Amino acid sequence: MCRQTLDNITEVSSIVAGQEVTRTKISPEALKRRADRYLLLEGLQKRTTKHRLHRCGLDRISNSAQPILKWDEETGSSYLSLVQRCGYVQFCPVCGAKIGNQRASEISQAVEKALDLGHGIYMITFTAHHLQEHTLRELRTLIKGGFKAVISGRQWTEDRADFGVLGQIRTEEATWGLSGWHPHLHVLVFTDKPLDDPHQLHARLFSRWSNHIVKRGHKAPSPEANRIDTITEQRGVGRYLSKVAVTVGHEMTRSDLKKGKGKRLSHWEVGWGAVATNDPLYWSKWFEWEAEMGGVQLCRWSNGLKSYFGINERTDQELLEQEERFTHARTISNQEWDLLKQDKQLVPMMLKTASTHGSHGVDTFFDWLVEVGRNSYAPSQG
Repeated sequence: MCRQTLDNITEVSSIVAGQEVTRTKISPEALKRRADRYLLLEGLQKRTTKHRLHRCGLDRISNSAQPILKWDEETGSSYLSLVQRCGYVQFCPVCGAKIGNQRASEISQAVEKALDLGHGIYMITFTAHHLQEHTLRELRTLIKGGFKAVISGRQWTEDRADFGVLGQIRTEEATWGLSGWHPHLHVLVFTDKPLDDPHQLHARLFSRWSNHIVKRGHKAPSPEANRIDTITEQRGVGRYLSKVAVTVGHEMTRSDLKKGKGKRLSHWEVGWGAVATNDPLYWSKWFEWEAEMGGVQLCRWSNGLKSYFGINERTDQELLEQEERFTHARTISNQEWDLLKQDKQLVPMMLKTASTHGSHGVDTFFDWLVEVGRNSYAPSQG
């Protein structure tokens, strides 16, 4: 298959009835992000140490299953069904985005219900000083130990009683830059009612956090970097988190929407650096990420908190396999599937066409795909 498929997106779009008006409710920025995720996946698959990531989106769920393109002409959403996905939330930009979006929805539901019930909600950031020579594993061990010191023992029991703590949700992130890896935690704390002075709670938690960090031989953490913010609406966070994300849930889970602060890169940006430049330094950091972050959950809820807010427990794989709403579907033939697999950017191209031009666009896309495939493999003349 020819490698000019990204350029041909314009060609196919112009073929579709010559129309510029689209029926999608998905923004052009969102469509571009989806295409970029597939482009990053393609690059990572060439060198990843993770077998499932290497095969993600390239195999059918079974030899007898035909992939199905599904789309909704009211919302503009589109997706590919009956194709194997790796489910790596930390390594796969495609699977990670879908799972992250579902986890964001769960957190947003909890925040919305908590606000309706008059509970207090607070975002606390836990971080520590770090040096370039520290490995990701060393710093994650420090961070995990520090958080365990914060939410265990008699003092935490007293905190929960004194401040009416219902529970917490925590997410772990890490950026990388000139000063090395920078893992940190974002923790949503829910209280029975809004606190008169949330800094009193923060002072107790930060004291235990700081003591743990210092005892492990590290410089005392900065109070300014380990702050508490009160959440009063879904858009209530943002000082340390993405301006792209629109809800608390997205801010905590959608690291693919975020950019590193200052000269620090998110792990997805590290992946982009590796793919785009083939720089051994970027690849070494990506491989370090793969070695350390296997099996790490995107977010963790304290016991009973999901049940309290009426949110069902679902695994990442269950979220990944969850069917989205659709109004139309088209089975992809063996010939079409073989052609799609020749160039991994054809899939996001197909999804964009379904999102923006609906049924007529899908028919035109596959007519074009078969024609391009026929021309690409036609016997040479003379």
